[in-house]
Amino acid sequence: MKQDATAAKQNSTKSYSWLIYLVAWLVIILIQSILVGQSSTMAESLFQAPSHYLSTWLLDIFLIAIFYLNYYYVAGHMMRRRHFGGYIAFVVIVAVVALFMPILCKALFGWRTPTQDLPFVTVSWSGAIGAVTVITIGLAVRALLEWLKLNKLTAEQREELIKLRNEVTSHKMQAKSDTTKPTTVATPTTAELPSQEPKPIAPAQPD
Repeated sequence: MKQDATAAKQNSTKSYSWLIYLVAWLVIILIQSILVGQSSTMAESLFQAPSHYLSTWLLDIFLIAIFYLNYYYVAGHMMRRRHFGGYIAFVVIVAVVALFMPILCKALFGWRTPTQDLPFVTVSWSGAIGAVTVITIGLAVRALLEWLKLNKLTAEQREELIKLRNEVTSHKMQAKSDTTKPTTVATPTTAELPSQEPKPIAPAQPD
């Protein structure tokens, strides 16, 4: 019963954590969209033309997905197996996709960017830099957590080794004290000796 309650509490905490992450990402995307609309005279406001920001939002979603994919799977999987070449190739592919994301959105969906109208959509260097950045952050956080986990495991193993060593030393000392302990033989007292009745002496036989 107690274990079920603990598991339910952990699941509830994870659900709240994912909800907080989702809200945080949405707030970041909203702030980015507002800043883009205010930083360029060529861009219309988010509230005036939200359809101009569809390609930007798709790029943001792509980068968020890459962050979690790298954090939960790619970084740990490839680093443990020392697939450094494969990991570099993963980074390059993601950066290239992010670089050409506006052109892909134009070709597939006809979407423009907030600052560029069709047919003058170009590559997104900020998207490529963002892709490399999120991968680097995910790798750094994953490496830090793996390092902390390894240190914790090492400390637990060291404590277990010290405990076993102390137990072995205690057993050796106990065995040594048992072998050097003098043995005393109990001498039975008169009262403990079995009582024997005197045997009658037979009379001598005449010759």
